[in-house]
Amino acid sequence: MAYSECKWCYGNGCNQCETERRKAVAKWEKDGPQPIFTAKLDDPDAMQALNRVCGREALVEAFGPDGRGVKDIELNACIENMLDILKIENPIEG
Repeated sequence: MAYSECKWCYGNGCNQCETERRKAVAKWEKDGPQPIFTAKLDDPDAMQALNRVCGREALVEAFGPDGRGVKDIELNACIENMLDILKIENPIEG
């Protein structure tokens, strides 16, 4: 079976294709996609942030006529992650 990204034959078919494919799959499983946003179920602030990322209103806005779909969801997740980092780095006392 030829593996299209084989570093030896570049997908033409050789005896290393399967080995190269297994290496790529292992790397993907190790370094593969991570969740764009996580929230602790017992934290009310985190649940509100989750709602802003992928709640009903966020989804309607993202996939509505003027929305950008998944890009809007990713942007919302990025913003919430940054806000979370800022809260950790600069806690509000009081």
